[in-house]
Amino acid sequence: MNQRGRLAPLIFLPRSFVEIWPSGVEVRTMLGGAYFTAMYLSKVQIKGFRNFSDFEVEFREGLNVLVGENNIGKTNLFDAIRIALGPHAFEGFPLRPKPTDRHRDGTGNVAAAFEVHLTFSDIEKEDMSAFVECLVYDAANPSNSTVQIHYRWSWSDEPERFSVSRWGCAS
Repeated sequence: MNQRGRLAPLIFLPRSFVEIWPSGVEVRTMLGGAYFTAMYLSKVQIKGFRNFSDFEVEFREGLNVLVGENNIGKTNLFDAIRIALGPHAFEGFPLRPKPTDRHRDGTGNVAAAFEVHLTFSDIEKEDMSAFVECLVYDAANPSNSTVQIHYRWSWSDEPERFSVSRWGCAS
């Protein structure tokens, strides 16, 4: 936590840094400017990550609360978001994926890869240029435009190597 009493994740995009807050997103440009936007994380899709075979959750504007018993995946959800946003996204120690992060089903079969897809909504017209690499523009109704970040991590046993892909826009 920082001095404002909130966790301070940072998304690294080529032209800006973004802090996610319950009330919106603060964008700081590489040129030193800063502004606040109402953009928020509206949907997370996870496939093949830890205890998530195929999982999707939608968030609403403002504060969202996750409640559940121990060991059902609350932390795994946040870890998947952290991994998808990249090592520069959060203060402190970066979270790096491992082969053991792949989902294992009840019969012991291990997923070849895992994917995390993030969708941000309520993109204001002024913000679209800061996120152009990740923007899914709706020409008919620009207020329905979204920012999407996609991440895929795969493992090869021969040779023992991993492959990472991160991209923006529609998948």
